[in-house]
Amino acid sequence: MQHSVAVKGANVNHNTVRQMLKNWRKQRLVVHEDDGNYRKL
Repeated sequence: MQHSVAVKGANVNHNTVRQMLKNWRKQRLVVHEDDGNYRKL
């Protein structure tokens, strides 16, 4: 989540980051791990 905010900039809200991570998962750029973290592929 912190890295995602760094990519988009400091002025994003939580929903924007969640949507971005959802899109990245669909594109298979990241995976959501069992511990709740995201890992880049």
